[in-house]
Amino acid sequence: MADTFICPNCGTEVNVRARSCPECGADDETGWRDLSHSNAMDDDEFNYDSFIKDEFGKPGIKPKGMPWWIWILAILLIVALGLMFVR
Repeated sequence: MADTFICPNCGTEVNVRARSCPECGADDETGWRDLSHSNAMDDDEFNYDSFIKDEFGKPGIKPKGMPWWIWILAILLIVALGLMFVR
């Protein structure tokens, strides 16, 4: 039984216990596809904006914050704990 296998994406030797290829990042979730490898680092002319767009999607989309009611609940809990220690 072999302890390594060849990554079908980039040809690197990968340990069978590895969760992803150390060279290209391919893994079981990505299906060891070509899309998991970014060719941006191979080019002499690196385009940062293109790389960010490929990696993180559209700019300007921010994750949603916590709902307002969680903030109020947290503040009330802090006040309640403070009152417990004061008495």
